[in-house]
Amino acid sequence: MRLSPAGLFLIKKFEGLHKLNKNGIVEAYLDPVGIPTIGYGHIDGVQLGQVISPIEADIILLEDIKQMEGYLTNLVKVELLQQEFDALVSFVFNVGPTNLGKSQLLKFLNSEDKKSAAQCLLSWDKAKLKQKLVTLPGLTKRRLAEMHLFLEGPDTLYDENGEEDWTTTFQYTDSAHILITTNPKDKWRRLS
Repeated sequence: MRLSPAGLFLIKKFEGLHKLNKNGIVEAYLDPVGIPTIGYGHIDGVQLGQVISPIEADIILLEDIKQMEGYLTNLVKVELLQQEFDALVSFVFNVGPTNLGKSQLLKFLNSEDKKSAAQCLLSWDKAKLKQKLVTLPGLTKRRLAEMHLFLEGPDTLYDENGEEDWTTTFQYTDSAHILITTNPKDKWRRLS
């Protein structure tokens, strides 16, 4: 199984393309817990001072997603719906496969208790800041969105006005991800 456009939308929405300067260059930065990061939450081998283009950020994101898909496929022993897979890829992208591997969420999931697994997502909204575990509002919002996607599908990915400012579409070619477009004029609407 591979990530759908709804899953990509969720990851891009919550990761964001940070530190895009006036020249159209994306710069490395420290995330809220002090980890050097670039593009859409990429951390592997990143050093402060590193720069990439927005297209490189998209390519790196899709490579990272492919890795997360593989980790998830190896860890989860039950069949998943597309919406469940998408929510879990977003989750693993954010917390890492090691955390999923030792989580209660995975135990519930592999015992086919999907509702309890979805509820476990909500407990992953904290980060260690200055040696204290602190709830981060952005993580709380992300976990809620992941839970809603997992349980209810992609029609739950909307803002308070019922729409979003952009959508992303992409396609697969053989084993590689190819990004097609991120369009700020389209609207992603909740279907009633």
